[in-house]
Amino acid sequence: MQKLLVVFLVSLMMLAACGHTSVPTITTEVTVSHLTDEEYNRVGTHGIDNPSKEDFRKFTLKFVMPFRDELSNRQFDFPGDWRDIINSIDDEDRYWYGSGGQQLENKNKGAVYFKEFVFYARGLSDDDIVDAFDSVAVYASWDTNTGDKEQRELVVDELIEFE
Repeated sequence: MQKLLVVFLVSLMMLAACGHTSVPTITTEVTVSHLTDEEYNRVGTHGIDNPSKEDFRKFTLKFVMPFRDELSNRQFDFPGDWRDIINSIDDEDRYWYGSGGQQLENKNKGAVYFKEFVFYARGLSDDDIVDAFDSVAVYASWDTNTGDKEQRELVVDELIEFE
């Protein structure tokens, strides 16, 4: 009887383990915000008639895939150019400056993809900005402990929030 109970419990644990999802939770933050006074003071406005702080916006994108023992090779891939995307709105040079990067396989933070840039927004509506990111995607990928490669598409225009 004890053997049967042990077999039953082991089977139950195996079923529970198989039911564990290999899809990680990915935290997303995609915002378009107004500049602070300090940020605006760093913006070069040469060549703009009557510039003001309201003429510029900051785009921030941050994706975090937490560390989990059963996943490896976590990464984010963006096959485009942020400058080209924001400049595609009306073929005007709107990208001002930016920074960003990727941190992979850190046990404390997981995988992180970060991009932030300032752009010239005079004459643009929120819809114009969202439209620039139509169909733009960042791809999150990882390997499971069973050797499978998994991928998730994060479509930027569906995630943008305005502040």
